[in-house]
Amino acid sequence: MQVEDNVDLTVALRIVGVIIYFGWMLWLGSELHSLDGTSVSNKGFFQFNGILIIGFFSIGMVINDGNDFQVNGIAALPFFYLFYAVINVLKFPAKRMRSIELGRKASFGDYWGLFFMFIFWPIGVWFIQARVNKLMPEK
Repeated sequence: MQVEDNVDLTVALRIVGVIIYFGWMLWLGSELHSLDGTSVSNKGFFQFNGILIIGFFSIGMVINDGNDFQVNGIAALPFFYLFYAVINVLKFPAKRMRSIELGRKASFGDYWGLFFMFIFWPIGVWFIQARVNKLMPEK
């Protein structure tokens, strides 16, 4: 998406989008982790990965004025970790949510549908948020 001839606005809107998407994942994963009695996973690692993703994409968009960039060779290794971090940040809330619903530790076969709904967030959020609202206690 490009805002006509305004690079700064384009970059700002992309950064806001990344913050909303991954910020929601961070909030949801943290809240579900506190409700999940079967969880033995590392919430701190999940939060580190989420903040790393938001920071990397935000800084990368500012440095490159919102343009794409490529890396080759050894410089690509951090990007492999970043890819893993994105998968981890999408998997964590899906697994927590399904574990709470099942009352036991969920396997990938139990939560793969939720995982893909998190990937296709604009559509999946309609189904996910209704389930989240049922799981969350009144505050």
